[in-house]
Amino acid sequence: MTLRRIVTLIAVCAVVAALPRLGFAQAVPQYSIINVNPTGTIGTPTGINDDYQVVGNDATGKGFVWMPGVPSFHFDPTVSDTHYYAYTINNLGEVGGTAWNTALSAAVSVGVWAPSTYFGTTYSLIYSLGGVNAVDWPGAALALNDDDYLCGTLQDSSMAPKTFDGVEVTSTTAVSYIADNYEYTGISNIFEDMCGTNLGVSPTQAIFSPNFFTPPSTTTLLAGGTFGGVTYATPSVASGIDDADNVVGAAHNSVTGNSEAFAWNGRTGAPYGPLGFLHNTDYSVANAINTSTGIVIGQSGEHAFLWSGDVTNPSAGAMTDLNSLVQSNSGWRLVKAVGLNDDGAIVGTGYYQQKQAGFIAIPVIISSITMDSPSVVGGNTLAGTITLDAPAPFDMNVTVTTYSASLNFGTGIYSAGVVVLAGDTTARFVVHSTSVTVDTPVTLKATFGGWRRYAKVDVLP
Repeated sequence: MTLRRIVTLIAVCAVVAALPRLGFAQAVPQYSIINVNPTGTIGTPTGINDDYQVVGNDATGKGFVWMPGVPSFHFDPTVSDTHYYAYTINNLGEVGGTAWNTALSAAVSVGVWAPSTYFGTTYSLIYSLGGVNAVDWPGAALALNDDDYLCGTLQDSSMAPKTFDGVEVTSTTAVSYIADNYEYTGISNIFEDMCGTNLGVSPTQAIFSPNFFTPPSTTTLLAGGTFGGVTYATPSVASGIDDADNVVGAAHNSVTGNSEAFAWNGRTGAPYGPLGFLHNTDYSVANAINTSTGIVIGQSGEHAFLWSGDVTNPSAGAMTDLNSLVQSNSGWRLVKAVGLNDDGAIVGTGYYQQKQAGFIAIPVIISSITMDSPSVVGGNTLAGTITLDAPAPFDMNVTVTTYSASLNFGTGIYSAGVVVLAGDTTARFVVHSTSVTVDTPVTLKATFGGWRRYAKVDVLP
């Protein structure tokens, strides 16, 4: 066990002991929606870290890294003619995914890439797993935690499912454990507990492996049950796990005949409880759970959902259409939520102005735009304030527009960006007025992430 891992375990054990029971019901936030549009193409986000770095894949068949306010870029593995995809990113900025090159005899299958510097755009391959010919060993890194442990899926030369259900990634060594028929899709940050699906049985069944890197490890089949006369059983899949061993996924609903999202706790082993469906839908799947807030996200029908409540008592929780938590007439229809970070930011896919797009939903909105005075004499300046409902997770560029020559940001300039710095809830700005002969009312509009707030000013003679 490395020194870093020992220190990490000591620190996180204290944190876990102090955590309240995860999933406790709380106010559901409202969200600003930003278009994840990598390199000018349609983006399909797959993961997000606590620094709001988003990874995913674009329409060109290549993985990308994207951050709000920073141009997106491909994490090019610098192997010519290579196809590569990104599925996960940890808080070190390392990307896990897959890549292959039909022209090379020793091609990458499963891969982990690290930036040369944090927030850098140059990446290098630090771990790979595959055969002599990667075409015979397709696979992908699906989850990568902050201690450089990863899990994912792999197939052998006969295309039979196998899984590397535990790999410790360092710059010089990598130890992998190959298991038949398992597909692990989630790994916790603290104890490297994992969740996934047993593909070797029919119907498939969700699985949980606690303390994998502290042998002997065991694999637990997640238990279904009967609630309110409805039986929840196989086929089932496990998609995400948090640091309290809360596992989420989907299981067969005996009444609808479709899958329904569930939550299950690996520490109690009690039968998993259903999380329900959105109104007028009969299908749902949970994709991720947030450690610090207990929020569960996923898809129900053709709608992205957010579930909030006590995951140890799912019947007491509530599933909310994520579309109802964004500004009306924003132009967005959010279909699928796939990942979230510890701040509760969500990434997924949907449609913006009826075109397919990737999104990031940020639990911070504009509360108001206020001016220091309701009026200003023409020729003078007037200051105002942008206020958010929570601290900005990054430098948020709020657009303020006046639509009038009587109130501007400079001659001929009627729109400007007002930056709320990371950690702040307010930002100040100044507008200029021009001389007028009659009272002239002007409306200012502040916009960010689909939200709009207004203020009125009278420019006086």
